[in-house]
Amino acid sequence: EKLELISNARVSETYLQYDATCVSSLFGCSSSYDHAEEADGVESSTNISLIYTPIPKLTNKFTLANTYIKRIYAAAPNSKNTAQDNYYGDRYALLYQGNYNFNLDNSIVFGLEREDDQMGFNKDAAGRIDSSSHITSQYFDYQSRITKNIYGTLGARFDEHSLAGDGSNEDSHRATLAYISDDKSTKLKSSYGTGYRFPSLYEMLYVWNSRNNCSGGGSNCKDVDYVTAENSTSYDIGIEKSLSPNLFIDLTYFN
Repeated sequence: EKLELISNARVSETYLQYDATCVSSLFGCSSSYDHAEEADGVESSTNISLIYTPIPKLTNKFTLANTYIKRIYAAAPNSKNTAQDNYYGDRYALLYQGNYNFNLDNSIVFGLEREDDQMGFNKDAAGRIDSSSHITSQYFDYQSRITKNIYGTLGARFDEHSLAGDGSNEDSHRATLAYISDDKSTKLKSSYGTGYRFPSLYEMLYVWNSRNNCSGGGSNCKDVDYVTAENSTSYDIGIEKSLSPNLFIDLTYFN
């Protein structure tokens, strides 16, 4: 048996001064502004992991992580931003990852995750609006040396979002296959996968005037489950060739 504890922490404080984009008078653009926008920020991240290896073939990793972000967009003189805006973000994650080696040629990585996101928005210092969501996930990735020269992987991930699409369930899959010549100078490779991206809290609750910003009505006011996950499919095929110790070619087509 082997037990290991790993932790780290990071804190940063930033100050940014920039010129806002001047699009038109509809967006607050004026020749009287010098657009001396400024933003103060604080960001911290901490995580602690416990790694437990009960037998040589199995490794378990338990992680607790937190990320905190605070940004203040000040009401600077001659600024487009006439009142202070405050943004707050907090994320907690509880993660488990297992790694099991069946033998020298076959192994599997698997895990469970729970992420909780919290967001606070104080527009024009007029009152803070808080929102939250969470995602639960399961995944696995099987890796195998199928023959002496052929390698493959097969994996999948399953996520459930508490808000997007009225409690959206999404899954993604990925498979890869590669051939490596005996002299290791040539590699043929290919992959196919599907993916998705859940909308952020800002996209769900503010971009579409959802939930907290619909009091004024309007055609853009949508229910909180209006915004759903973006989905994608991709594949690639390629070759890597070593022509000499100093010349290497990598050609890949992807879509």
